[in-house]
Amino acid sequence: MRAKIVVLMLMAGILLAFRIGTAAAVPVQTAGDVRYVSGGIGSDEVAAIKAQAGSYALVLEFAERAGKRERYIADVDVEISGARGAPVLSVRTDGPFLLVDLPAGSYTVSATYKGNTQTRVIQVGSGTTRSGWSWAAAGAEDEPVRAPDE
Repeated sequence: MRAKIVVLMLMAGILLAFRIGTAAAVPVQTAGDVRYVSGGIGSDEVAAIKAQAGSYALVLEFAERAGKRERYIADVDVEISGARGAPVLSVRTDGPFLLVDLPAGSYTVSATYKGNTQTRVIQVGSGTTRSGWSWAAAGAEDEPVRAPDE
């Protein structure tokens, strides 16, 4: 019984180390004083991004929709400005997720995909603020799509 507990504890430690190692695989980038992570291509990177998300004030997720189905997208141009309009971050995403470390406050976020821009005012507080964005797919009948939880 005691050996079984030791083996289970070792397995849990290995799994935790693997998860931490995977989370470290997505590099943290900086723009001025702003730290951010962009990515989410492939299941390993999605898992790593999701493991890191709780450490960031703002989490943006981007998708393209066809009917009730969506697929993750990359190459979204994101502009974040502070309350007085001062630019905070300008980046093109490397995947469907953008995690941004910002102080609490009000921000204007503009996201452009295939020439279509959406703009929102987002309040960032002491926890993690999440915001999902989606665009209608052009020629959606011909494009493969995935459900958000696939």
